Amino acid sequence: MSTHPHIHPAAQREIDDTHLRYLSIANYIYAAFNAVGALVAVGMVMLLAGSAAVGGFPFRAPEVPGGGAFFVLIAAVVLVFMFCNTALQFLLARCLQQRRAHAFCFVVAILTALNMPVGTILGVLTLVVLMRPTVKHQFDEEQRRRDGLDIAAALG
Repeated sequence: MSTHPHIHPAAQREIDDTHLRYLSIANYIYAAFNAVGALVAVGMVMLLAGSAAVGGFPFRAPEVPGGGAFFVLIAAVVLVFMFCNTALQFLLARCLQQRRAHAFCFVVAILTALNMPVGTILGVLTLVVLMRPTVKHQFDEEQRRRDGLDIAAALG
């Protein structure tokens, strides 16, 4: 199961564990930055909405029927996307840490790679590690272990 024929399986497992631990930490940090960015965006929207409500803008834009609602809808969709992205990053980090849901981790790593520039680096590195047969084997072992515990709990 080694990815390199000259590396002992125990050494390969240690390498995989180290890489998965670093990726988990990096994804937690990336998720935290995403959360801060989303909260800043919410604050900006609230600030602009408050300023508009009290007439704090120094200029007067022409009235567009339904125009304000359209921009509110766009802002809401962007904010929902930002919070979903943050939640997915936290889940990815947790799943990497626990060696759970390999397919989920793979899909979220692809989505992370779409976020340039930091997400691309992190997503590609995560994909490279997840594509190793030894890492897939670790995820499968952990799933079998959890299934065995579930069966033992159901029988006992």
